[in-house]
Amino acid sequence: MDGGGGTRRGRTTAEIGTALAILHEQHGEVRDLLERVPRTSDVERQDAFDALRELLASHETAEELVLRPTGRRTGLRVVAAARDGEERQIAGLLAELERLDVDSGEFDGIFATLAETLTMHTWLEETEEFPALQTRWSDQQQERLGDWIRRALALGPTHPHPLAAGSSVAQWTVGPFTALMDQARDRFEQAREPGGSGPPSARTTDENR
Repeated sequence: MDGGGGTRRGRTTAEIGTALAILHEQHGEVRDLLERVPRTSDVERQDAFDALRELLASHETAEELVLRPTGRRTGLRVVAAARDGEERQIAGLLAELERLDVDSGEFDGIFATLAETLTMHTWLEETEEFPALQTRWSDQQQERLGDWIRRALALGPTHPHPLAAGSSVAQWTVGPFTALMDQARDRFEQAREPGGSGPPSARTTDENR
């Protein structure tokens, strides 16, 4: 799924894609991890769950800082509010899961709810929110926003936990989901354009449509 971004000369969407193409690709990665967690156990399951949490932290932060403000400015307040509500529900389910043994029956039940909620959430984004934003952003704006998202994702964690020293996986995943979101926001803050107060403007005008 390329979300309109596609690839060129074998380069990946993450390297050259627009903002929506990158988010579409990450949705595919989320779905892969949602399938992987129930099929594994013990350390492998924990690693898969941690990878899912880190991916969601970066992904939801990108949507929070790029998609939602644009949607609210361009007549999509109801859609943006609905997606925000779903993301709060997802964060709550993750918080419950973080307190559980990944091999417990309780984890299995709550994870099934998370998978169902996330699957519906991404489907609504892809069928409602993304197409509406596609019509509101020029190609140039999508490319600039894609560059901004890539810079943020490339920075990695900014506050490694001292207990995670020596473990690349732990550097990304230590702490609750809320802390991962804070780290992701820090990365996006660092990736802002020099001298700017936020991401490249996603507002469409007659001149750049």
